Parts: sequence; structure tokens; C-alpha cells
Amino acid sequence: MPGILSGRDKCSSSFASCAFRFSLFVFRFSLFVFRFSFFVLRFSPFLIPDLFPIVRTPCILLIMNIRKARNSDFEDILTIISQCAAQLRSNGIEQWDDEYPTREMIAGNIATGLVYVGTSPVPGSETRSEPGQEAVIATLTIGAEKNDEYHRHIHWKLDDGQNLFFNQLAVLPAYQGNGLASQFMDFAEHLAERQEVRSLRLDAHEKSLALRDWYRKRGYQVRGTVPYRNGTCIYIAMEKTIPPTRIMVLRPPYSRFKPEGALLKELLAVRRIVFVEGQGVDPAIEQDGMDSDVDHLAAIRGWGDGDGDGDGDGGKFAEGPAQIVGCLRFNQLSSDTVKLERIAVLPQFRGLGIGKLLINGAVSEAQKRGIRNITMHAQFYLLDYYRGLGFEPDGELFFEADIKHITMNYQVQTR
Repeated sequence: MPGILSGRDKCSSSFASCAFRFSLFVFRFSLFVFRFSFFVLRFSPFLIPDLFPIVRTPCILLIMNIRKARNSDFEDILTIISQCAAQLRSNGIEQWDDEYPTREMIAGNIATGLVYVGTSPVPGSETRSEPGQEAVIATLTIGAEKNDEYHRHIHWKLDDGQNLFFNQLAVLPAYQGNGLASQFMDFAEHLAERQEVRSLRLDAHEKSLALRDWYRKRGYQVRGTVPYRNGTCIYIAMEKTIPPTRIMVLRPPYSRFKPEGALLKELLAVRRIVFVEGQGVDPAIEQDGMDSDVDHLAAIRGWGDGDGDGDGDGGKFAEGPAQIVGCLRFNQLSSDTVKLERIAVLPQFRGLGIGKLLINGAVSEAQKRGIRNITMHAQFYLLDYYRGLGFEPDGELFFEADIKHITMNYQVQTR
């Protein structure tokens, strides 16, 4: 009868009611977790006592210009160091004070070109910058010598003399949380690589756990402890090793059962990222069917034996396995002429001299084969870059794949 539920119906209704209540509970709990997570991310600097002030880099919100410090930046650098030192002390970390770094030390490092600053066009109220001028908002000392008295017992992974020390990385508190520390470290590491430095070193305070974890995620590994001030202040010595980049010549046939086939596949993936995804080139134009019949040069970044220790065990190094980071197509048109095509470097590895390595590798290969003429269709915006490598423009501008190009030639010097 209407309005009367059977025992079975009552059971079903009770089950539906429980299911609804459980779903509502799950929804409310998920909402609570989301709100709590947002709260932690937003206010984590105040909740985590040992969080170093420059570690909060969830995303890059501000782009700064990085340059060498000038004498006029001295007071601004002192302000940054002073404010960060106070912030560290509030977290129980006695790292910077009147004893280190001293005014004389900072002034001397500026004079010798070791100090870099990050600036922003936004007027800084916490530095001496006047309104409308650039504000000095971050600083880093690169290459300052470390006293062997403190580090002589440290077993560095690479100890061939080619190394750089990073010191006094600091971001003005008002600008923290914008990814500026990451930008500065990216700049410093790229600078070291352009100088062919393979060992990057730094000391992190033992109490700066979050900072040490941040460095670890960037590839730095612990090498030992360094006692300062008669052992009352302990630092952790850390090192990041930068693998070299070498040029490899690939020649057909490219069988999928041989290493050359796998390398060609990886090489084509690099070109797709650069040309198809990066410049909007039609995939049918980028891969024109010629790749399997011509030679290629690949810029391979990584250690020869996989772990950088020279033992040939093939182990994976901290930087990960070797990878192709750039390439070009070496299309020999005749016994005397070669055309360089599809010159590409992955975006994250630009500015490290890899393009120059590829061109020099192509010139060297041409010399080995007795080739006297190198030609290319260069993208016009790279005209000055290729001129700097010895190429000269020839003829008028033209469009290729809807991109402005110009023919450029290079005369190979016989050995």
C-alpha cells in the first residue's frame, strides 16, 4: 500500500541514507584537506621553524636581472645580508653576524668581481634604491676561495681543480617566495658550465634542513661536515657535478636493433621539441624523409661510463643517464660541400655553448673528410650568432617553413 515500506524497502532506504551521509562526509573531509593544504603552503614560513628564507619557491612569479655587483651596490648587499641574518636568528640559526661575512670581506669580493646581484625594476622600499631605479633584491658570491684548513678533509667527487664555490645566497625578505633563489642558482650553474667547471660546491648550515633538502633536489650531494668557529658552528659540505657534453657523429644505416637507431629516434624527438612545438613548424616539413640517409651530429650530455668515476661500470650518475641535448643534420651534397640542417638545442640547455660545440664539431668533421665548403639556411635572427662562428651571409632573405632565413657559408681551413 502507498506510504507503507516493506522490510526490504526499509533496508534499501537505510542503506541509501548511509551511503549519502558517507559521501557527504568524504566531500567535507576532502574540502577540509584542501583548505588545510592551502593554509600550509601559504603560511609555511611561519609554521616550519628551520625553513631557510630563500627556499620558498613554489612558482616563479618575478623575473629578475642578474649582473655583477658594483661598488654602489655595497650598502644594498649589506641590507640583504643583515635582514636575512635576522630572519635566520629568529629561526634559531646563527649563520651570519658581524664575524661573517664582514664588511671588508664583502667589499673585497665585489672589487674582485665575485659578487652578483639580482635586480628588479620594481622600486624597493627596503634598500637604498631610489624610486624608478632598479632595486637590488638578491645576492650571491660565486667563486670565492675556500680555506683548505676547513675543507682539506672533504672527499670531493671531482677534485681536478676545476671547481666553483657558491656563498652567501640571499634574497631580500620582501621578495622571498617568488623563485628568485632558483633563478640565481640556475644562472650560477650555467655560468659554471660555460666556464667548463664540473664541480660546484657550497656549505649549508647543519640546522638549515629545508635548505639542504632544496640543494639535494637540485642535484647537490653531501660530501662531509665542516666545523667553523672552533667547532661551534657546523656546516654540511655539498657538491654538484656537471657532466661534460661531447659530440658524436651518427652514420647510416640506422637499424632499430643498433644504438645508432635509438640515438636517431632521440635526436628526432629533440628536433620536434625545438621546431614543431617551439616554432610551430609543420611536422611534415621538419621530418622530410631524408634523416635515415644522411649523417647527424648529436650533442650528448653525460658521463662516458655512466657514473663519472672512470671505472666503466656503467652505473647511473647523480645527473642521470646521458641524453641528447642538441643536434644537427650533416648533409653532404658533394665531395667538396656539406649543408648543415636542423640545428637544434633543447631550451633548457641553451646558453651553455652547445650550439658552438655542434658547429665546431661539424667543421672538424668536414676537415676530416676534406670538405672545403659548409653552407646552411640560417634563421635570420641568428645571423650575428653564426657570424661570430665564422659564417658569412650570401644572398637575399627568404622564407622557409614560414620562418625568415638567409644562406650562410663557411670556408673550411685545411689542416
